[in-house]
Amino acid sequence: FPFPFPFPFPFPFPFPFPAFLLMLKGGVWYLQVDVEGTGAYGAKMFLTYFALLSYCVPVSLVVIWEVLRLCQARFIRWDTEMMVQDEETKKWKHMEVQNSTLVNELSRIGYIFSDKTGTLTENKMVFDKCSVDGTIYKAKELKDVMLGNAKSKKKERKAVENFLFHMALNHSTVPVEKDGEVTFRGPSPDEEAIVIAAKDSGITFLGKKGDNLEVSVLDKHVNVELLHLLEFSPDRRRSSVVVRFPDGSIRLFTKGADEVMLKLLSKESSKSQLREETEKQMNSFSDIGLRTLLLGTRDIPDKEYQPWKKKYHAASVSIKDRERLMTEAMNELETDLELQGCTAVEDKLQEDVPETIEFCLDANIKVWMITGDKRETARNIGYCCKLFRKEYKVMNVDSDDKDECGEQLKAALVEAEKQDTGVIISGKCIDVSVAYHQELFCNLARKAKSMICCRTQPGQKALVVKTVMKDSNTVCCAVGDGANDVAMLQVAHIGIGIFGREGSQATRSSDFAIHKFKHLKPLIFVHGRWCMYRAAMYIQFFFYKNFTFLLPQIYFSFVSAFSGQTVYDEWILAGYNSVYILLTPIYLGLIDRDLNRETCLQEPTAYYEPQKGHLFTYFTFFVWLAFSIIHSIIIFFVPWAIFEPTQAIRSDGFAGDLTTFSFIAGVTGIMVVLIQTYIIVECVETTER
Repeated sequence: FPFPFPFPFPFPFPFPFPAFLLMLKGGVWYLQVDVEGTGAYGAKMFLTYFALLSYCVPVSLVVIWEVLRLCQARFIRWDTEMMVQDEETKKWKHMEVQNSTLVNELSRIGYIFSDKTGTLTENKMVFDKCSVDGTIYKAKELKDVMLGNAKSKKKERKAVENFLFHMALNHSTVPVEKDGEVTFRGPSPDEEAIVIAAKDSGITFLGKKGDNLEVSVLDKHVNVELLHLLEFSPDRRRSSVVVRFPDGSIRLFTKGADEVMLKLLSKESSKSQLREETEKQMNSFSDIGLRTLLLGTRDIPDKEYQPWKKKYHAASVSIKDRERLMTEAMNELETDLELQGCTAVEDKLQEDVPETIEFCLDANIKVWMITGDKRETARNIGYCCKLFRKEYKVMNVDSDDKDECGEQLKAALVEAEKQDTGVIISGKCIDVSVAYHQELFCNLARKAKSMICCRTQPGQKALVVKTVMKDSNTVCCAVGDGANDVAMLQVAHIGIGIFGREGSQATRSSDFAIHKFKHLKPLIFVHGRWCMYRAAMYIQFFFYKNFTFLLPQIYFSFVSAFSGQTVYDEWILAGYNSVYILLTPIYLGLIDRDLNRETCLQEPTAYYEPQKGHLFTYFTFFVWLAFSIIHSIIIFFVPWAIFEPTQAIRSDGFAGDLTTFSFIAGVTGIMVVLIQTYIIVECVETTER
């Protein structure tokens, strides 16, 4: 946060000059200073006051504050509400704070950009249903078709068998035996769910041996030769496998996002009724929040395969432009596909996700969901997690045409200015909006209550965050769990990674790492507020105690002819910051708090104060400065009023001297600062109760 200290530190400069005037008029005869040596005397007095007034300079403020922030980070890590128990080892795991310098920034968040899969959802995929040749099958019905128990024709059974073969072969998973059962481990939970569904339906992937893929078809072993595995990538958004069956035929299986796959279909499949029927079924699956993939296949003649094989091999060993050449070769093969159908996988929301998002919205934090899913799926999840409320007017921005995209942005902005509005914008429109309509896009980001970006790629996630950050004066926070979220996490002011099933890239690249999305609530609204409150109290109190101690020395200069005499004894000067008042700012900066945990988690409006920066402003700083002036007057002038008129007599018969006055003023100063600390703590405890 900005440091609003309103003036510099050149206090020593004014104070030697009154001494010069007195000396020139002969008013400092007792100092025995030659008038001709006024230059040397002025330099001496300057250095004297520089040393005396240097106590107001907060030399240790930054050092102590860095230590306090490190301690606060440990307190956050030890929060039992953000711990989870490992399912296998049964050990409790902490969250991690990997950047302690940002603990205060948690209180100023204005935007949260969240991934969907694995962040809002559990990322535990369950195969729910599929569409094969225009017919919808539930997961349990596929096994009946394979066994011939269902009333299905031979053609239908053959289509289902080819579909299941595709599911069992086109993946990067590895079979693992656990507790006597075969399960699968792979880079994507989607692939694991699809391979498990194929196994449950009668076609089991047994593993890879050499160049062969072993498959069990209703307990009969079949060896399929693996020719090529064209792996999934965020840019391609599909994966393929080329295999040779025992009869010598070569077949290509390709699965991926429908937006990509529909462009790869053959002319016959593109114009067929099957495509229209499958698209309707995919949309119906998406409407209920299921994740869909489109599957296609085609036979490859040997005379086509051999030239392509040479070209692909040359691209794979090329030193220059290797990735581009390989991509071109893969694109050349993945064409003229015959549509097989689509899969629908369920991914449930994590616990308390709707409540967490609703609390964030009520706390004046705009929440964005950035996902690669279809618009229908994203819309359904938006309502399920309360990102979109029933009263919101939902606007769609999905055109990649420059002019039409601008019109859609204007229409959405007009609605957002009239009523509470949610916006769904597609990935292809994001690039156009940022390139040609950035001002409109940023205005819409400010006005809309919440937004969903669908069909996005990793680079677009980072682009959205960067664009909003440039326009906003608040802190932007990104939340994600996978490698495709790393760019977004690194661009945002605060990156929060979630320990998930897609590796540790996100958590390693983040500033904070949590286990569940619901842990954002205590992290931001409890620890964020506490850390900001402690920072404000620590810094303002630090200056308060220094000025309270310094100002009596300035008052004393007027009655000591600016001679440089100290008002405090050496033991008070040496021990004030290092002993007597050492623990007070540390207490305020480490464990003090103005609201208890329950209030922070129940009242979203409690976040407004730190979010708007009201805990530390010019006004609050000058209030503390006013306290220091009042208290310094008490510290100096009350003892002075007692000593000066009466020449108070000590118990041993001597008159009160400077040593006695210095002792009383020093002890009074220490007691005043300690009493002020007690008042602060007592008021805060009363507020908490």
